[in-house]
Amino acid sequence: MAVQSKIHRLHGTFHRFEHGQKENLKLEEDGMLAVVSGLVRLEFSDESIVMRPSDAVSIPAHTHYALEALEDSVLYSYAEHGQEPSPWGV
Repeated sequence: MAVQSKIHRLHGTFHRFEHGQKENLKLEEDGMLAVVSGLVRLEFSDESIVMRPSDAVSIPAHTHYALEALEDSVLYSYAEHGQEPSPWGV
């Protein structure tokens, strides 16, 4: 039996945040945010979470959220731009 597979390519961006930097953001498409290095606080709705390297979160389209770098950090963000849904549901 042959195994069928399909490669999903992520077309995202790396972002560098300096300690203390704060950003208020909104995604127009469903997306994902992952911490590559550092420590950040993510706030959306009534929730606030601290994210560490390898932590990732799905963010629904049209969601307002805020980020605060608790130390120098690198984040990776990805948003669906009219593509097929990824296997992770983001």
